[in-house]
Amino acid sequence: MPNPRLASGVGVRRSPRSLPRSRPRRSRDAASPRPLPTTKQRIGSYATLAFLILVFLTIAYMVVLFVMDSTGRQWRRCTVDSTEVRPGSRFGSPYVQLSTSCGKLALDKGVGLDKADEVAREFTPGTGYDFKLARTARHPGWWLGDTTVHDWRRV
Repeated sequence: MPNPRLASGVGVRRSPRSLPRSRPRRSRDAASPRPLPTTKQRIGSYATLAFLILVFLTIAYMVVLFVMDSTGRQWRRCTVDSTEVRPGSRFGSPYVQLSTSCGKLALDKGVGLDKADEVAREFTPGTGYDFKLARTARHPGWWLGDTTVHDWRRV
């Protein structure tokens, strides 16, 4: 007696070539190579890569400056040459810019709209002061802007 399972095709292994395909297989012969990207596509991908590298380097630079500014503060003795009240940024308050023997320093702690002139008059030109400066003050030339004074005292 014939086996009914074999007659109906159940239990029979089919070869992979006999299975129906859901999508046609891509031909791998040399007649249909993968299309090369156009010049615009290449320039666009290089520009995107350059932009991402620039963003990464900018963020890394800002993090390094923040860490260097918040750690390793030291007292440094400087002679004040002149003082000047400078307007702050669009959203910031004014600050006192000190021209010293240590370079230009920015004092914004305790300086407000009404007290900027008073704080500037506290510094006598030709007098020595101790300033508490961050680590970035020891590496002049790559810090963008004046070095921030975190604390000060008269000598």
